[in-house]
Amino acid sequence: MAVPSWPSGIPYESLKDGFSNSPFLTPIQTEMEQGNVRLRRRPGDNVAIIQQSIPMTRAEYETLVAWGKGTIGNWTGRFSTLVWLGSSYQTKVCQFQDGAPKPLEFSPTHVAVQMTLRVYGV
Repeated sequence: MAVPSWPSGIPYESLKDGFSNSPFLTPIQTEMEQGNVRLRRRPGDNVAIIQQSIPMTRAEYETLVAWGKGTIGNWTGRFSTLVWLGSSYQTKVCQFQDGAPKPLEFSPTHVAVQMTLRVYGV
């Protein structure tokens, strides 16, 4: 099954102040009987969690909402988009971590759309 792409015409560039990257999921910790702790890999260790805020017009945000509800199944599906990984934008498969992105007032004509993405293949 083909992975849908981020909607064309909708910005993907994050605000510098609204970006953070957790390059890897934390390992699973298991306490052993003698007090030691075992760290184990998680399935999908090549997943990063990225929080970002993207400025867009209210019309662009409405287009994003329609895409999220329809194309990716109410914000649950995976999609491909360009993601900032610290030195450049790269096309990666992503998924929204916490459901629908949240718009915050940015200016009279724009909103800053905050989102947390699971980025696969990092």
